[in-house]
Amino acid sequence: MSASDFGQGERFLAERLRALAEHLAAAERIVRELTTAMGSGADPPDLPQQATLELAASAAPQEATDQDQADDVSRLTTILARRGLHVERVDGLSDELQGLVKFAERIARQYDVLRPLLDELKRAHGQQRRVQVSLSGYEGGRASMLIQFARDLERAGLISTVHYGRLRRRLYTDAPRHPLAINFFTGQWLELYAYATVRGLLAAVSDAPRVWRNVLARRSNGQQFELDVVALVDQQLLWVEAKTADSVAEFLPRYHELVRILKIPRSHAILLWSGAGQRSQAGSSVGFLSGMTLCSLDDFAAHIAELLP
Repeated sequence: MSASDFGQGERFLAERLRALAEHLAAAERIVRELTTAMGSGADPPDLPQQATLELAASAAPQEATDQDQADDVSRLTTILARRGLHVERVDGLSDELQGLVKFAERIARQYDVLRPLLDELKRAHGQQRRVQVSLSGYEGGRASMLIQFARDLERAGLISTVHYGRLRRRLYTDAPRHPLAINFFTGQWLELYAYATVRGLLAAVSDAPRVWRNVLARRSNGQQFELDVVALVDQQLLWVEAKTADSVAEFLPRYHELVRILKIPRSHAILLWSGAGQRSQAGSSVGFLSGMTLCSLDDFAAHIAELLP
């Protein structure tokens, strides 16, 4: 594929994502209404593909001018330099990623329902094979929610050829192959959710929220660190690391070292782990070994809100 073809594909995907963002919340409302109307044993019906919604402007991260972004990065560079870290890269939020934020927030709200599909897509990424998810244990409303989500992913171009087999109660789709989709399903969705949540909560109390994503920093000895989300909360540095791995044990010593380098209290060093809800007993040991506060999808936003001035 030529660079021109790839660029056209990226623009096409961005357009589809922006268009779909107008329908996501309305589709969720329809699913909730159907849930109460359906019997638990009924097959989920096809849901409407078109819906409309006036999205609140505050729901998505606000765009900044080039000068604002430059000033923000300069401020972050100064803050981390005082801690012996040289900033090498700070990623912005492209049009494509802005379109994915709504999907990320939807996953966070419905993670228990959507997780079987997400796990299969993560395992199968880049492979030329079909993905299948059994819905035999799902009652009507939950099955409808998962099927609707898969169809929305298909319309956005993130997956393809979604099919629900009513007889065997299985959902089928192709494994994600586009780099944007692969990154999203292998963990980026949680990073985007963390970024959007922190930025949204800070925007409610500040006209100029300072939030950065995917910050790559290096020490003078060459040691590198990548921080998923960094923010200033009432002049205190905040760091959020987002993980979807089955286990986080291998990362904990490195996190503990970075907490020491950043000189931040445990409350402001947050490990957002998608598996934390299923591993509540591990919370105390993870916190001790990492020097961080372990948050699940259920309590992350509440913890950030408690830190606000």
